[in-house]
Formats: sequence, C-alpha cells, structure tokens
Amino acid sequence: MTHLPPHVTPEMLTPDFWVAMSPGSAEQPRQRADVQAQILAACPPLQPLMETWPGGGTRVEPALPPSPPPTLYDGSGQPLSDAFWTTLGETIRSARAVREPAAIGTASGTAGHPAFAVCRADVRRYPIAEGGFREAGDRALDRFQDTALHTFEPVLVLYETLDRGWYFVRSRTYVGWVEQRHIALATPEQFHHWGRFTENPTGDFVIPLSNAVSTQANPFNPRVSRRPLEFAAYIPACPHNGPVGQQSPAGQERVWMPVRNADGWLEVDEAFVSATLPLSKGFRPYTRASVITSAFALLGERYGWGDAFGCHDCSSLVMDSYRTVGVQLPRDADEQEACLPNPVTFPPQLSFAERAERFFGLGLGDPLYMPGHTMLYLGFVDGHHYVLHDFAGYADGATSVPVYAVMVSTLDIRTRQNHTYLEALTTAGRLFA
Repeated sequence: MTHLPPHVTPEMLTPDFWVAMSPGSAEQPRQRADVQAQILAACPPLQPLMETWPGGGTRVEPALPPSPPPTLYDGSGQPLSDAFWTTLGETIRSARAVREPAAIGTASGTAGHPAFAVCRADVRRYPIAEGGFREAGDRALDRFQDTALHTFEPVLVLYETLDRGWYFVRSRTYVGWVEQRHIALATPEQFHHWGRFTENPTGDFVIPLSNAVSTQANPFNPRVSRRPLEFAAYIPACPHNGPVGQQSPAGQERVWMPVRNADGWLEVDEAFVSATLPLSKGFRPYTRASVITSAFALLGERYGWGDAFGCHDCSSLVMDSYRTVGVQLPRDADEQEACLPNPVTFPPQLSFAERAERFFGLGLGDPLYMPGHTMLYLGFVDGHHYVLHDFAGYADGATSVPVYAVMVSTLDIRTRQNHTYLEALTTAGRLFA
C-alpha cells in the first residue's frame, strides 16, 4: 500500500492491531457516567435541552457578518462583494423570533420552539447555502460551514428568515442556521417523548456504525424509503410487530424515522433497517476498544471542514466516536479540551523527552489536543507514538503533503511551523479508569 504517512504500515490500519496492544478492555459503565457528569458540569453548552425546556435557558442571538467583512471567494472563485455582505446582514437582522407554543404556559418565552432534525443537516454560520473560501481556487474549506445535526437530534428553533427558508437553531452542542426543510417543529409532548432517545437515551435505540447505513426501500411509503442514516446517530427502535411496506420483519431492525410533514411539523413513521448492516443496539460497551473500533469505521473518509460533504473533521470524529459509547463531548476541539476530565497537560517549556514521558499515563482512545486540532491516541510502536485523526495534511520540509482524510500517523509529522505534533501538544484527556 502506497502513500501512507511515514512509519505507518498496512497492518496498522485496523483497530485489531491497536486493541491487541492495549491492556484493560473490560466495560466501565460507572466510568461512563462519571465522565459524562464531569463534562456536563464543566461545559455549560452541553446541558441537555430537556433540562432547560420548557421556558428556561438563555436566548442566543444570531451573529452578524463582521465589519469590515473578510476577503472570501465564492464557489466560482469570485470575491464576495460588498453587496453580498450587505444583503446577508439584512437577512439576519430581519429574521423573526420564534417562541415556544403558548400552551406551555411559561412567561418568559425565551427558549424557542421545540423541533427535531429529520436528517443529517448542515449547520451554517449564516443563512446561505453558498460557500465562502479564503482562496479563489479552494473548494474544500467552506468558512460558512460549522457542523451538522444528527438525524432525530432535538433542537430549539430561535429565529426564522422572512422567506422561511432557514431556521436559527440551538442544539446541545451548537447554534447556527439550518435549512427549514431539514427541521420539523414538534409539540411539547413530542419533544419530551422523542427527546429521551437522543438527549438521555434510556429506551431501545440503534446507532449506525458507518455512513453506509440506510433504511430499506419501501414503495408504499416514500417518506422513509432508502433514507440515509449517518454514523453515530441515535435512532429509536420501534416495538411493533409485523411487516412494513409488505416486507417481512425477518432479518430487520424496526425503527422510528422522523418526517417533516407538509406543514413543517414532526411525524414519525416505521421503517426497516437490515440487521446485517453495522449497527449497535444501544450504546457500545464503554471500553477503549469500542471507541477505537468506532473511529476506525471512518478510516479513509474524506476530511470535511465543519462536517462538509456528509463527512467529519478532527473534532467531530472524536465527538462521534465517543457518542457511540454514550459520552457526548462538545463539538469544537477547544471546547472539548477545556472540559476534559483528568487532563494531562503539556506546557510549552517541556523538553521533547519530558513530553514523551507524559504518555505513559495515556491509553488507547484518549483524545489529544494541540491548537486547532484533536486526535485519538493509539499507542507506542518502535519509538513512535501513533494517533488516528482527521487532518488536511502535514509538512515535509518545504513541501506540504495533502491527506484530507481520517488516517493513522505518528506524532513525528510536522506542522507548517515545522514543529512535530508531539511538540505542539497542549493537553490529553484520560476518559477511562
């Protein structure tokens, strides 16, 4: 196999290689609860929406474009004009606030309207689908793309544009603009009922363990036919029996799928997902092996800044890998780093040897952080520390080596500033006992 990063061999591209080297793979359910509790306490944006609904929470205002605006280019390589930025600002200023239903009986009216994402949905910095790129020839790093919502993820709708094309939403991990066609408004009862499968999953649910999962074809209900289900989504299981769309339930997992009806409200339909596809029934065991096995399912996936192209970036790879074992980390790398339990720090003054020594307390699947980047630790082989991460590339002298994928590398690769990744590390998290 060619074009692998330095010191990476083909056998290192499987989770089994690293799991076999890692001691202690027993499940730690108590540790999962302790880690999640520490993250929630240290990171207020992760407070479950169910705790602030109804009527609680702080209303978040959508950001306006900076003044003066940055120099960015559109998808055809043309500079974004002053008229573009002016129109965008006017669209945001004219957006209407969306309140929760009057039936709630709350006085503040600040929380927003309950809703769910009906599919994996891009979250944009501004209410516009067109991209904004720092270089005229770039098509990969859209600076207006921030993240993506998971299928059936609960949100609070705070604003809508006058043309009713976009909602400004708050999720558990982010705020931003989402196209309305991807969001279904919910009643308070629906929000409480279906929210338990996503914010605090206590019932039966399935988790896709790759991006190659979809519902079965159903010619009798196109709304749920061949619907993609993305990696790490939480999809509630349906307890009913019998066929769906005249298909036998043999060899199928029956799930509830969210649908946006013609009026923009949530409806939920039954669907089948083949039991032969990579799925977890409930959380995967809280083990180092589970986290790394989940992450390796995305090996080779293209890098997607802000989850562009239906893919991941560095921090969403880490976040979604831990989602499969029941731990919800913040979305962005700096927020993840700030709320880590049991952090191991790497002060700038540490020597190379001192930095290497601090790895003795780390294990498989522990997240590592450096400015603007995060990785999952794999282990130490033949004098090199290895990580799995989603990254754009690395420097080889004066040459920039593109990767733009989820890939294994050592921490000896270098940044554009000619520092090794080991030298650039700032923090590591220990999320297992």
